[in-house]
Amino acid sequence: MATKPLFVESVEVMIDLLKLNQIEEEGSTLAIVQETIRDVTVAFHRKLGKARIDVLKAIIFVDPPVTDNDFLAVLARVTERKWVRLKLMQELPILFANPGNTFGTYEEEAPYTENTSDLHRAMKALRSEIEENLEFLEGAESAGNETTVKVSTLEPAVEPLLPGDTAWGS
Repeated sequence: MATKPLFVESVEVMIDLLKLNQIEEEGSTLAIVQETIRDVTVAFHRKLGKARIDVLKAIIFVDPPVTDNDFLAVLARVTERKWVRLKLMQELPILFANPGNTFGTYEEEAPYTENTSDLHRAMKALRSEIEENLEFLEGAESAGNETTVKVSTLEPAVEPLLPGDTAWGS
């Protein structure tokens, strides 16, 4: 049975949304992407449960969204894409850390890309956004029924320095 994302139409559409068009139709990278999509599907089921996923899947994806349910469908789709991206950043960091050389072998590039602080910051931000989206998807009946207000500022977050960072900026 072929792998199919929950909220995105197909693996091919997911690959396009992730901007990973250089992946060959046959090969180990495609197999890893499919396995990652399967892992995210299982994680969605563990977090939201089958009943909630069935409710979200029943909402027809409309772009641009108009109703509250349209926004829920978009949020579910965006969350799935970002979760797949996060897991791929862990599995295949070369695809995201050095977009200019995605055709080099992983063994050649891994020592230079695996521990970059930029990649870790991007992963941390994605993880945080995914968690917030999942909390909303878990309990929201519609996008307009939130009981809490989340406020963000344009100020940079103070993050601890990682190995290789400089206190003076880059």
